[in-house]
Amino acid sequence: MENTTELHAWLDEYSLSHQNPTNILIHKICVPAITFTVLGFLWSIPLPKFIQQNAGQVFSHVIPMVVIGPILAFYFRLSTKMAITMLMLILPTLALLAKIEQKQIGVFRVSLIIFIVA
Repeated sequence: MENTTELHAWLDEYSLSHQNPTNILIHKICVPAITFTVLGFLWSIPLPKFIQQNAGQVFSHVIPMVVIGPILAFYFRLSTKMAITMLMLILPTLALLAKIEQKQIGVFRVSLIIFIVA
């Protein structure tokens, strides 16, 4: 069940506080960058050895998945369309993090640099 009234109120309030063109540009660049870095930091948290050895590769990055769940639930409560949009933004981010890790580039280091710049 969508709560469009709450969604519209939330978006209206956000819109009112973001009228400055410079502020809008900064948000368009920095919000996705910071989202990437937060997922990258969560991705970088090592699991205990016994979990790594027993769970295998499937659960090697379970921490970002656990955090993403409630975030998507929040968006689903507001709007199914918004939740699907967020999921379509999160999935490529996770794929990019996996690619960075596969190339043996430090995900934490890349995330930290982007976070500082953003």
